[in-house]
Amino acid sequence: MDSSSDENASTRSHIPSRVDAVVAGAVGAIVTGVCSIGAFDLLHAWQHSPLDRLGWLALLVWASPLIHFAARQDPRLRLDGSRTLIFLTALILGLLGSFASVNVAQHLAVAIALTGWVGLRGATIMWLVSSLAWMPAFGWGLSKLAPTEWILLGRVLLSGLGATMLLGVGPAGASTKWTLPLPPARTLASVAAFLAAIAVVGSLCWQLLPLSGAEDRLMALPIEGRAGERAFASQGVSLRPPESLSLGSALAIRRLYTFEDDQRVMATVIDATHNRHAVHDPLYCFTGSGWTMVNDRNVALPSGQARHVSFEKHGRRAELLFWFSDGAERHASIPRYWWQTMLRRLTCGRSGDEPVLVMLQSYDQRPVDWRTILDKDSPFLAL
Repeated sequence: MDSSSDENASTRSHIPSRVDAVVAGAVGAIVTGVCSIGAFDLLHAWQHSPLDRLGWLALLVWASPLIHFAARQDPRLRLDGSRTLIFLTALILGLLGSFASVNVAQHLAVAIALTGWVGLRGATIMWLVSSLAWMPAFGWGLSKLAPTEWILLGRVLLSGLGATMLLGVGPAGASTKWTLPLPPARTLASVAAFLAAIAVVGSLCWQLLPLSGAEDRLMALPIEGRAGERAFASQGVSLRPPESLSLGSALAIRRLYTFEDDQRVMATVIDATHNRHAVHDPLYCFTGSGWTMVNDRNVALPSGQARHVSFEKHGRRAELLFWFSDGAERHASIPRYWWQTMLRRLTCGRSGDEPVLVMLQSYDQRPVDWRTILDKDSPFLAL
């Protein structure tokens, strides 16, 4: 008799109260909305990025179980206090992503917020992992391993696998495996409201904080002069409309340099202080436009190194040399650039100067002697 009473009491303790359900639903709606606003850049990526086009299709496949559950009023969407903790986790991650200007954190925040609607179990963890399929980070990573034509297929397959696993799970029951001791529903609601207010107001205020950029270094880039014994001159080149749209408030200059020995180099320098997402892996645009990488090597520079990449497309060849420079050190590491710029935004610029992206491209398929272009008096080392 005592054993039966204890079992019934245990079962009742896992049945969410109406208050818990209402609170969790309100918190979930607010958090999902706030996180979605923070990930608004996805629309631009899906429309303009060569490797991310039709990424929304993967999101639709991935989210199809939620649509299915909602249409059938499935008990798997039953909300309780434990799921409120998932929503709070999403909100905190989205807040950090906003402050540090890290898009992938804000994308993950959306995925975690949507996971809160179905609860945290084994299958939903796999479903959450498969959310990477609709994020730009997936396209960037897969482009390193496979032809660009396979990216959309990979997105759909991964998101479909996650959706299938979630649909195959039975209705959520009274399981103690993922149950956590929770504070009262009103306490969770208060915490959620407080964090949501911080997320909205803090993100807006954070964007208004002054952050010193690299404008002076860009403006100091020589227009003409001498590099060793060779004279050079340059002329400004306008950015294409899609490029200007992608750069937004970032500062960029593009100049065509002609050296005395008739070597020509197109130089593009970007200072992304006011739009960190304007700078990404330079190889991204080449591979997304159908160019095939045929050679990749590092090139030594004073106080660092650059990366030299050769491409081929329909019998045409192109060369790209790029590096990041904060005025003191030079490197070609994308993760290091992300870390530097994230730290600058979290410390309001106190961690160091803003690194700029320097890209030098061959022009008119003419061969370039990079050793002479990058000698000690090279105008590009002034950055």
